[in-house]
Amino acid sequence: YTIAMRQFTLLSFLCQVFIIIFMVSERNKIFGKNLKIARFIKEITQAELAEAVDVSESTISLIERGIQSPSVFLVYDIVKFLQIDINDLLKNVP
Repeated sequence: YTIAMRQFTLLSFLCQVFIIIFMVSERNKIFGKNLKIARFIKEITQAELAEAVDVSESTISLIERGIQSPSVFLVYDIVKFLQIDINDLLKNVP
């Protein structure tokens, strides 16, 4: 490897990491927005949802703001409690 090839390889790697992080962040934001909408339609507070699915209110807030990704088990519990289809939460998620 030459120095230029190493720099290009590193730059390429960093771009790929950025794209992955951006996509995850964008997915989280859309999922969170969909969750918030579903919760409002059902007239459920963050506190009520958190208690029903056995997480903290701050966890629900972090998910709705797209900062935290929920586990598949938490998504299942949320969908079950809100009595909605999982596709409602995944709408427009790339």
